[in-house]
Amino acid sequence: MVVRPLISGDAVRIRLNNAYGSGGPVRIEHATVAHRGDGAAVAPGTLRDLTFGGEPSVSLATGAFVESDAVRLDVQRGQDLLVSLHVLGGVVRPTQHFITNQTSYVSVTGRGDQAADRSGRRFHRARSPFGYSTGWYFLHAVDVRAEQRSAVVVAFGDSITDGYQGRVRGPMESRMALDQNARYPDFLAQRLARLEPERSIGVVNVGISGNQVLSRSSRLLPFGDSALSRFERDALTQPGVTDVIILEGINDLAVHADLTAEDLIEGLATLAQRARQAGLRAHLGTLTPTAGSARAPVTENRRVAVNTWIREQDLTDSVIDFDGALRDPLAPTRLSAPFDSGDHLHPSSAGYRAMAAAVHLPALAQHDESL
Repeated sequence: MVVRPLISGDAVRIRLNNAYGSGGPVRIEHATVAHRGDGAAVAPGTLRDLTFGGEPSVSLATGAFVESDAVRLDVQRGQDLLVSLHVLGGVVRPTQHFITNQTSYVSVTGRGDQAADRSGRRFHRARSPFGYSTGWYFLHAVDVRAEQRSAVVVAFGDSITDGYQGRVRGPMESRMALDQNARYPDFLAQRLARLEPERSIGVVNVGISGNQVLSRSSRLLPFGDSALSRFERDALTQPGVTDVIILEGINDLAVHADLTAEDLIEGLATLAQRARQAGLRAHLGTLTPTAGSARAPVTENRRVAVNTWIREQDLTDSVIDFDGALRDPLAPTRLSAPFDSGDHLHPSSAGYRAMAAAVHLPALAQHDESL
């Protein structure tokens, strides 16, 4: 699995989870991390075996989360890492991050432990319902040990934070986004790095495509726990977190016709208040245009009402006007054509870059001299 950390440091660890598994515990027999070479190949001299409490293997019970021991490995912001797991036995329903916009590789079943393969020749591209390789299996996070004066911005949301791009025809994801690292948190990290290159300011993307603020997804739709229920795990307790950007709610409005704007506002207000109570800076993003998409027009009146509240509320440290950054000035219920990936809902790479540009950097943690 290919992961690109958005912070630099001198050691790494991984966090694994079996939160949505079924059929009993999963045995991770061997785990490694390395710098990526070409494809699935390891950069020379960088392969590291990982341990869990000093042991080379670990058992993941259903619902369990575990973290590895830290291992020394210099990591530069924006440098691809390979995380490899040898999973013992068959897994009926692996816990995974379903849409990653990132190529993943698997070895042939029954060929044994390939986690230490350096050449990459024993791996092939995994397949997904989209027809190409994607998915982070059992991998919840990669943590990088950064310098003491560091800050972490968590981007919390749904598919628009996840970096999904739609196609002009059909509901599937566009191949154009694959391996491009063109999510708005990627572009935000680039802006932060240019502003203060000597400081460690990380960006953690915890977007889940299809996620909702108020409702948990069904077992048939792998869109995760509701934002309210996963907020502490995925945002408030991230190592080093200082800021949380919250952008979510379109799926609630689209899926639940009886949901009022006030219902969603209450949920968003709760998230903002919980972030502030945890001592973090909270930043709310306005909901982006949906007209012309499969999510419209049922969301529009409520979307406008929610955005009006977001712009006027005083619960957060800042408001990020993603709606204003992406909408067509002549048709403000629609995405501007250059910012539309094709489905009239999800931004293009240019749209995600515009979203990152809409973030007011002085409101974020790099200006806190107490760090």
